[in-house]
Amino acid sequence: MNTDEAFLEDVIEHPDDDAPRLIYADWLEDHGQPERAELIRVQCELARLPEDDPEGDELEVRAKRLLLAHGKEWAGPLAEMVLGWDFRRGFVERVEMRAPAFLAKGGRAFEVAPVRHLSITGRFEDDVLREVVGMPCLARLTSLDLEAPRVNPNGVHFLALSPHLAGLRELTLRSCHVGTFGTRTLVNSPHITGLDVLRLHNRALHPVELSILLEGTSLDRLTALDLAHCGLRVGGARALADADRPPALIDLRLPFNSIGGAGAVALAQGRLLPRLRRLAVGANSISGGPLSELVSSPGLAGLSRLDLTNSKLRVEGARALAGSPHLTNLTHLGASMTFLHDRGVVAFAEGTGLTGLTHLDLTNNHIQDVGARALLDSPHFPRLRVVNLRENQLSLKVKAAWRKRLGKGFRC
Repeated sequence: MNTDEAFLEDVIEHPDDDAPRLIYADWLEDHGQPERAELIRVQCELARLPEDDPEGDELEVRAKRLLLAHGKEWAGPLAEMVLGWDFRRGFVERVEMRAPAFLAKGGRAFEVAPVRHLSITGRFEDDVLREVVGMPCLARLTSLDLEAPRVNPNGVHFLALSPHLAGLRELTLRSCHVGTFGTRTLVNSPHITGLDVLRLHNRALHPVELSILLEGTSLDRLTALDLAHCGLRVGGARALADADRPPALIDLRLPFNSIGGAGAVALAQGRLLPRLRRLAVGANSISGGPLSELVSSPGLAGLSRLDLTNSKLRVEGARALAGSPHLTNLTHLGASMTFLHDRGVVAFAEGTGLTGLTHLDLTNNHIQDVGARALLDSPHFPRLRVVNLRENQLSLKVKAAWRKRLGKGFRC
């Protein structure tokens, strides 16, 4: 074993510890590889910063510059084995592979990098998935992302019964047909009991499946549930609104469904809402009075993040949102593509309820100088650190005024 291999082995054996990585960076610096050392240090520092910290922007730029120049070289033999890869904390930690390639080369991929996150894609059948989840190297994973439109409930059954997935903290199933049998097997798995995050995307989630999902005891640790593109309608929203389980759930994402106004009202009046700390309900055909009722609901008092992207907020909703007395804990608001225009932003700027807001995304709202200036001059947002006004029509003068206030936190 040469020196490089010894350092890599130490990193692989201690995947959560920065110390072996930074020791390796020092060695690389001393042996004529300063850029490789820089990537490790930059990404380790980036990983320690709070999410959305403006100081991370410069670190991201430095990391991207280094990877653009050297990423394939530093990926080493992985570059020829996988469809894609991502560096995290200086090493490849996420790889994307097709199922046949993973069966042939997956074990080797886990030997040459501290892989923790795996994406498997392709049009393969349940028996192939059975082989995939039987690979012992999967025991190293903390997250698995499966995009397999031909996988059926039997395939999900094989996944749920794999002892090699006991370390999973995040599971994403895209375009899979999970079905009632698959859902029941998944939530009663004796192995996948430590999930913090579950994502089910691009499939029709039947109300019976949703009920099974919410009642499953193996998901007691689940803190985040992402049901984007699941075909949910008002019935699904009502089931979620009154859910008692999973008991730890604080983060709910429902974008790109069809819960409509009635679903929004159900959420506003339900028992789940007060438990949540993060909520995303954009692209659900919610507008007018129902949207105003949702954003002004007392149940939102515990929220720190709210994403309304691609909703019809308009002036009425903006006024209800910014004027709500129940959102003083809200720090992050996503309101891109919400039909605000200047009048909506002016109404928003006049509200007194969002004094804790630190991050605001108003991308693509047809905002011009009048709205941007009203927001800039408003005394009701004293903690704003990051404002995104990209894809709006602002003058250079107004952009300069925002940059003077927020520096790197202004994005346009």
